[in-house]
Amino acid sequence: MAICSECLSENLVWVGIPKVGEVYAFTEILAGAPLQFQDKVPFVVAIVRFGNYPENGIQLSGTVFDASYDEMEVGA
Repeated sequence: MAICSECLSENLVWVGIPKVGEVYAFTEILAGAPLQFQDKVPFVVAIVRFGNYPENGIQLSGTVFDASYDEMEVGA
């Protein structure tokens, strides 16, 4: 069940986010990955900001499988 972390309401709606964001930070996972990602090591995890963060945007973290650490750049 999904709920609002602020008011605990279950009355939620899906909101689209921009398709393009800005890399805020990233790192490379070399060891200690979860079992389902062991065969993907090394891989990059990045924090990306979308929209006008923080006023009217969102910051998300996620795994980047289609770029190496050397290809990543803050601000890209």
